[in-house]
Amino acid sequence: MRRMLADHTMTGVVVVSTPEELPVAEAAETIEVLAAERLADLASVVANRVLPDLAIPTALIEREPAGPRRDAALLHADVWKSQRPRLAALRADHSFPLLFGIRTPGEVASLLADRWGFP
Repeated sequence: MRRMLADHTMTGVVVVSTPEELPVAEAAETIEVLAAERLADLASVVANRVLPDLAIPTALIEREPAGPRRDAALLHADVWKSQRPRLAALRADHSFPLLFGIRTPGEVASLLADRWGFP
């Protein structure tokens, strides 16, 4: 097992981070340490829990009557906007969406495998 883990042709590190300030900073530090100390090759960088763009103008959301629907849309738009610079800094090879609702572990695995491109 040690031989396999030490073999850079067989083993690589996948760094996963949510698009938030501290996790992105920690991911960047991990990537720097891996490169500087040649501990292992970086196989991939993954952004996890990424919100999709609502594609609804904020002005339209703000015209919505006060209540949970408007609040949820404004929160979504705000979080989406705050994720943009962090995603740019992370420079991820792949991104996985924030999954809402109740799903079984198998459903989650299937969704993420489809997103990653596994058959």
